[in-house]
Amino acid sequence: MGLLNWLKGRVDRDARHLVYAPIPAARTLAAPDPDLPIRPREDYVRLWLTEMFLKKDRAWFSEWHPAVHALTRFQYGDGEVELPYIAGPLKLPDMAEANVGRVLHLNHALTPLVPFNGGSLEVAAGLLAMKGRNDIAVLIGALGRFADLLQVPQLSTALDVAAPLASAVEDLLGATDGALHLGLHQTFVADGGGGANGLRAGYVAVVLADEGTLDPSELWVAEDRLRRGPSAAQSRPLDGFTYMLFRIERREERSSWSGLAAIDKPFREAAEAFQAGDPALGRTRMKQAIFAAAGSPDLTWPDRRRVATRLQEELAYFESLVGALGGEALKRTSHAFEADLASEERSLDALRDDHVLPLATARALGPVDPGRLPPADGAEPPAGLAPLFEAFAIETAAPTDPAAVAALVAPALGPDWVAEPYRDDGRHFELTRPATPLAEAEAWERTYALRATPGVAYAEPLFVVSVYEDPEALQPSSPFEAAEGERPHLPGSDDPDWALDQLRVRQAWALFDDGTPPGAGIVVGHPDTGYRRHPEIDANLLVDLGYDFVRGDRDAEDELDDGVGTNPSHGVSTSSVIISKDGPQADFGADDPRKRAVSGVAPGARLIPIRTARTVALLSTRRLARAIEYAVDRGAHVISISMGGVRSRRLREAVRYAETQGVIVCAAAGNQVRMVVWPARYEEVVACAACNVERGPWVGSSRGQTVTVSAPGESVWRARTEPAPDGVTHVVGRGSGTSYAVAHVAGLASLWLSYHGRAALLDRYGPGRLPGVFRHLLTATADPAADLSSLFGAGIANAERLLTQPLPAPASPFEAAESLDEVPPEADPMAEAAGLFDLAPSAPAGPFEAQASDRLAPTLAALLGVAPEAVPVALEDVGDELLFHLITRPRDYDRLKAALVAPAPASPFESDQGADPRVAQVRADLRSPARSPRLRALLTAD
Repeated sequence: MGLLNWLKGRVDRDARHLVYAPIPAARTLAAPDPDLPIRPREDYVRLWLTEMFLKKDRAWFSEWHPAVHALTRFQYGDGEVELPYIAGPLKLPDMAEANVGRVLHLNHALTPLVPFNGGSLEVAAGLLAMKGRNDIAVLIGALGRFADLLQVPQLSTALDVAAPLASAVEDLLGATDGALHLGLHQTFVADGGGGANGLRAGYVAVVLADEGTLDPSELWVAEDRLRRGPSAAQSRPLDGFTYMLFRIERREERSSWSGLAAIDKPFREAAEAFQAGDPALGRTRMKQAIFAAAGSPDLTWPDRRRVATRLQEELAYFESLVGALGGEALKRTSHAFEADLASEERSLDALRDDHVLPLATARALGPVDPGRLPPADGAEPPAGLAPLFEAFAIETAAPTDPAAVAALVAPALGPDWVAEPYRDDGRHFELTRPATPLAEAEAWERTYALRATPGVAYAEPLFVVSVYEDPEALQPSSPFEAAEGERPHLPGSDDPDWALDQLRVRQAWALFDDGTPPGAGIVVGHPDTGYRRHPEIDANLLVDLGYDFVRGDRDAEDELDDGVGTNPSHGVSTSSVIISKDGPQADFGADDPRKRAVSGVAPGARLIPIRTARTVALLSTRRLARAIEYAVDRGAHVISISMGGVRSRRLREAVRYAETQGVIVCAAAGNQVRMVVWPARYEEVVACAACNVERGPWVGSSRGQTVTVSAPGESVWRARTEPAPDGVTHVVGRGSGTSYAVAHVAGLASLWLSYHGRAALLDRYGPGRLPGVFRHLLTATADPAADLSSLFGAGIANAERLLTQPLPAPASPFEAAESLDEVPPEADPMAEAAGLFDLAPSAPAGPFEAQASDRLAPTLAALLGVAPEAVPVALEDVGDELLFHLITRPRDYDRLKAALVAPAPASPFESDQGADPRVAQVRADLRSPARSPRLRALLTAD
C-alpha cells in the first residue's frame, strides 16, 4: 500500500473531524518570513512542528504511545524522492506523560533544509498513536535514530535509508494497530503555478475538532504560539483541543557548505595541499570543490553561484599568499577572515606577559615609544592590548549612495575605501578598506579630517577593544579569580538552585498555571562566542537562525579556541542560565544529579546564537552593533549581551533600533574594570551588576550610577562544553561574572513577556514604549539589599514581584522610541566626562563626589594644558579621543579618578610645579605616538 497512501487515506477518512487552518499573514504576529512565496530553484524549504497540545482523550503512555511523523515528496536532483520521519518521546522529551494536557513548545524540524526545485511538494504529517506495551516506545526511538540519518545537509548521502525507513514505519503501524490520531495531507506548488495551494512561508494548524465547533478565522499565531480570539489583543492560547502547529520555513541561503561532503572534502584537501607546499594539488582539489558546488543538488541555483564564487576567491587568496610570501604563506589558514583573526591573535599574545601586572589593572597601552617609558623607580611598564581599527562610521548631511560616499570621503581618507549602508535612510555608512588596518593614532587623525569634510555630519572610528569582561579567562595570578577547580565558592552556592531561589523564579513559574512552559513564545537574541549542542540548551536553540559575524557565515558554532585570553564555551554558559530546562538534561557523571544540573530562568524560551567574538576579552564594536540589528531582524524579543566595550554612536544607534522595535536589551555592567561599560551604560539598556548568594556584591562586578539592577553573578551554576581528545565533553559547574547576572535578567524579561503575552503588551504600549515599561517595573519590584550600595542599582531583581506587579496604564509617561531619528543627542563633552567618573550632576552625590565634581574642570584643564574656561572648547575638539584613551587605558583612568576624588598636595620635586603627579603621568601618556597628532599638538602647545 505504501506509507504515503496509508497516511493520505487516514486523513481523507477523518477529514470531518479535522480542522485544517492555514494562518494568513494578517493573523500572524512576529513571523520570521510572513507569507513570502518560496521561489523555485531560488529558495530552500523546511517543515517544523512548532507547537502541540495532546488532550487526555486516550490512555496515553499506558495503552497508546504517541509519535510525531512526517513524509514529504518533492523534486530532488533529476528525480522525485520521498523522505519519511518519525520521532517519539525519546527524541522529544517534552512529549511525556506528565505533559499530557499541556502545551508543548517543540520547534522541532521534521525535514532537512532542502532546495525547492519547483513542481509539487507533498506533505503528510501528524501524530500517530500506536497500541502496545512500553517496548513500543523503544522501537519508535530506534526508528527515530534512523530518521535522523535523513536530517543531513547533503541529502544524497542518506537517500538509501529513506525507503527502508518508510517500510519499517508502515510495518510498525500494522503490528500495533496504529492509528492516525491527528494529521494533515496537502500538496503545495510554486506560488502562481496554477495550484490551489501556493507554497509560502507561514504557519498551518491542524486541530482535532468536529465541523462547526471551531472557527478557523479566530486562530492567530503570536511568537510561535497558537491562539484563539476575535482579535490579537483578545486572543488566548488555544485549549480544549488536540492540535499541532506547523511552520513552513523559507530560507534564501544555506549557512555554509561545511556539511556538504562533496564540496567540503576537496576544499579541505586543497587547504592541506597548499599548507603542505603542493600548490598544484591544491589547485586540482579546489577546482573539484568549485565544480561540485556548481552542480550540487543540495544548493539552490543562486547558492551554487555564491559558493562557487566564494571558493574561487579562496583559491585566489591561496595563490596570492603563495606569490607574495612563498612557503611561509602555506602555513596560513584557508579563511578570507585571517587578517582580522591574526590581528586579534597578536593582541591576545600580549596577555601572555602576565608577569608585569594583573590583567584586570593593566590592559591596553599598545606599542610604546621607548622614549616615553616611565622612570625605573617602580613605575608600571607597558602591558596589555592595543585597540584594533575596523572601520569608520559616518553620517552624511543628505541622503546619497555608496559610490557617492566613497568619492565624498576620498580627500580625507584616500582611495580604495568602500561604503556600506547600515540603515536604509541613505545617510549612515560604514567605511572599510581591504588594505592594512590603520594604526590607532592615524584612525583618529583621519576621523578629524572626515568631520571637517563638507557633507559629513558625523564620523567616528570603530575598533576592536580590550574590555576584560569574563573572569574565567583571567590568568590564575588575577587577584579576582583562582584557577578553575581551585576557586573558592561561598558555601551557600552548593545548591544549584540558589540563584533561582534568590530571584524567586520558581514562585514566578507557579504563576503559569495553564501548563505553558515559563518563557514560551519568547525568542532571545544572544551575541556571544557561539553555541555548542550541550544537552542543557540543545532543545531550545534556534541554530538555523544564527549567524557567525567572525567568519561571516550562518554557522554560529563556538570553535572552543582554548588559547590564553579566550573564552571557550562562554556562549554555552550564558545561554544555559537563560534557557536550560528544569533539572538535569543528561548524566554529567555526579553521584547526586542535582549537583550536576543547570535550570535556566526561562526554560520555555528559545535562543538565537550569534557568534560575535572569539573571546569576550576583545570586543568588536562593529560586530556587536551588527549582531544587535541581526537579532532584531530575525525576530528576537530580548537581547542578552554578556560583553561590553567603549562608547560609540554606531553602537547606540543599534541599541536604539532594537528599542524602536519593542526589543528589550540587557547588558552586563562589566567585570574587573573600574566603570560600567557600553552598551550597558546607555539609558535604553538594562545594565546588570552581579551579587552573590549572601546578597552582597561580587567583588569583580562593575558598579556605578548607570546600573539598573543586580542579579546573581558569583558562583552561578552553568553549562560548559570543553575540548576533549575524542571531540568535546559536556559538563556543568560554577562560574562568576556579570555575564551570568545579565543572563538571569534576560530570563526575567522573557518570563515577563511570556506571562503577559508580548502581543498584548505591544497592543497596550506600542513597540517604542514596551522596553521602558519593563525597565520601570524591574526596578520598582527589585528587593533592596543592605549590603549593596546605590551603585548596584535598585537592588536584586525579584521575578515573582515583577510578574504580579500591575501593569501601568497605557497612557503612562514612559519615553517612547518610535523612530531612529529620535536618538537622543550625546551629552555635552563635560557631561560625558563627568558621567565617565560617575560625577554626573543628576546622580546622588556625597561630599566626596561633590568635591570631585567641582574639581573636574580644573583637573581636565591641567591635563589638557588649557585654562578651565577653555576646557569645553577643547573637549568639543578632541574629547572623544581623550575619553577613548581613558576607557581603554585603565591605569590612566584610575590615576585621573584618584586625582579627582583625593587630590595630592603639590610636591616641590615635581618638574611641573603644583601639578598633581597622577595627572602629569596621564598627560605624559597622552603625548605618546599612540595618540593623534591633533591631540598631541594641543598637549604640547604653549
